[in-house]
Amino acid sequence: MSEPPHGIDVVGDLHGQLGALGALGRTLGYDVDGEWTHPEGRKLIFIGDLIDRGPASLEVAQRVHTLWSRGDAVCLMGNHELNLVEWRHGRAAPKHSNVPTLEDVERRPEVWQPLLDFFETLPLAIETDTLRITHAVWNRGCVRTLEPALRAPDPSHPPHPDWVEPWVRLHSPYRHGEFREGVPREPFVDETCGPQKEPALEILLKGHEMDSPEPFTDNDGRSRHRIRAEWWREGHPEVPQDRRIVFGHYWNMPPLPGRHEGFVSPHPSGHPKLRAWFDAHHAAVPRTGSVSVPAAVRAVCIDYNGVVRARGGRPCAGAYRHPEGEVVWAVAD
Repeated sequence: MSEPPHGIDVVGDLHGQLGALGALGRTLGYDVDGEWTHPEGRKLIFIGDLIDRGPASLEVAQRVHTLWSRGDAVCLMGNHELNLVEWRHGRAAPKHSNVPTLEDVERRPEVWQPLLDFFETLPLAIETDTLRITHAVWNRGCVRTLEPALRAPDPSHPPHPDWVEPWVRLHSPYRHGEFREGVPREPFVDETCGPQKEPALEILLKGHEMDSPEPFTDNDGRSRHRIRAEWWREGHPEVPQDRRIVFGHYWNMPPLPGRHEGFVSPHPSGHPKLRAWFDAHHAAVPRTGSVSVPAAVRAVCIDYNGVVRARGGRPCAGAYRHPEGEVVWAVAD
């Protein structure tokens, strides 16, 4: 492992919000009205979930694909890209959040085909001497389980020369539309949280679950006894602590003094208190901002897309700048 020779900007979940991406890129100093280059030669890492929910899934995916093809960006796989790939090959049914995307794919298959091919090449995890980056969680058991199959890239889609090892820790799980040999499909058993409903691959992209301290009713009216683990808190040995982990997936909001000064959300995904938290505070998010992350902070969630999903919210995108160690955000005009 080593550190990239240039600065990198890790961009959180975008979910089809092209305006938020443009506002964030401009705030980070990219030439968003031209070729999306940076005067300092910085590179972009997209954390996944480019698509679904927002109005411009195609356009966001096209922008990232163009940057990737030039070697100016790499994109990790999110659970929404995984869902789309699995649907493409007949292994997954539509979900309520991706129906508009699927309908657009069926309407314009020739436009979407290169993007669907691109999604099948996306790696799962990036690691430097000081940083780990993945979509939802760096569960050490899941990484250990997947590493024999995914430590090397598949010859059918080698990485761009600017993004070869040592930074990519886990490469794409696909080969010609099928899972690569050795990628386990049985439910993962977590050393701390016990048996899980999903395989190790899905755990990395969605997070693992544990027993809830008390039963609760989720946003869909279902009674729940299991909840996504808040692995960024103390007492979770299944997640390594020796390097900072930057991730997305879990709805979060930019740090607001006096309201939300943490770098992870105060409630796990799916909990009704998370929606109430957004409703109470999203209007206070400034159009742009940046905050340095204290050295002691080991987990930074940059999924600021939840701001727009709260009632009355505005499209917002966030990024983590490395090696500067700060979070940056921008709200679309």
